Amino acid sequence: MKDLDARREYNKARDKSAARIKSRMIRRWIKMGLIEEDINGLYEHVITTFVCDICDCILKVEGPNCSATRCMDHNHLTGEFRNVLCNKCNFNEGP
Repeated sequence: MKDLDARREYNKARDKSAARIKSRMIRRWIKMGLIEEDINGLYEHVITTFVCDICDCILKVEGPNCSATRCMDHNHLTGEFRNVLCNKCNFNEGP
């Protein structure tokens, strides 16, 4: 039991590491159909953007989804990245 508890604690800490968060986010983007040559550069751009490119609202990074939640807008047909938007503007932009 002691080893199992230690392993669980290790996995919790590892899952919160910056590298794991980045890896999960990039895998999710690829699964959604994003096609980008410089995926690491795009990741840096997205995580350092705190204002919506359309309405200039301050983006919410953590917590439950709301209209100000940060989204990576991309064309669903071509996979091309467009903007970092709030959830509301991303919904209004469409596919």
